Amino acid sequence: MNITLTKTELSTIITNATEEGVKRGLAAAGVISPIIFKNEAYKIYGRWSVDRWIREGLVDEYFDGVGSRVRLDRFKLEEVAKTCNTKTFMTKG
Repeated sequence: MNITLTKTELSTIITNATEEGVKRGLAAAGVISPIIFKNEAYKIYGRWSVDRWIREGLVDEYFDGVGSRVRLDRFKLEEVAKTCNTKTFMTKG
């Protein structure tokens, strides 16, 4: 089976893989945290998007106990944000 990719598609795949590898390496080295608090996610991706992704089961919430801050997986959030066209959909509506 042959798969044909344009230069743009191939460039996007390589760029995304490189970014993912660097981020996971930084997390493994302890430079960045693999988790992000929900309020930080709201600032980056918007409350509407984050809540929708959680509601649809695309991103899981993690709690340490009663009254603890809600944590989310940084890498899962980035993955979902890249694959969801929420901003495009909302601006074209």
